[in-house]
Amino acid sequence: MALNLKFLFDNNLSPHLAAGMAEFSKTDVRVAQVVHLRSRFAANTPDEIWLPALATEGGWSIISCDQFKKTTAERELVRRHGLCVFVLDKQWAGKPFWEMSANFVTWWPTILGVAELTSKAAYRVPYKRQGQKTLEQIRA
Repeated sequence: MALNLKFLFDNNLSPHLAAGMAEFSKTDVRVAQVVHLRSRFAANTPDEIWLPALATEGGWSIISCDQFKKTTAERELVRRHGLCVFVLDKQWAGKPFWEMSANFVTWWPTILGVAELTSKAAYRVPYKRQGQKTLEQIRA
């Protein structure tokens, strides 16, 4: 069953990672689109602009590495508009590109599964799997 899941990688992640995941996701009928923020908006577009734009379109999940340290207004936008956010834990920062990319690929099926079942929520994606099969929901 096609679900039309859409994912936007935030500016704090590589556009190359987003492009790679877009290519890998072509094999999954649930995924309609995987893009980097810069492919939809100018790099310096404030969150207060692009978050509502995605919410208006509907069905978007955001992949970010900013530890969800957003303003109260931004958190409210996420809650109000049904955006699902996947926040990469702080251990992801500073990892070499190939190591981080390989690890992210192992988490992708889990992220897809969670995105299928939820909206208006934020989840932390730990760096190490260590037998973890689910993601921790964090307060948005």
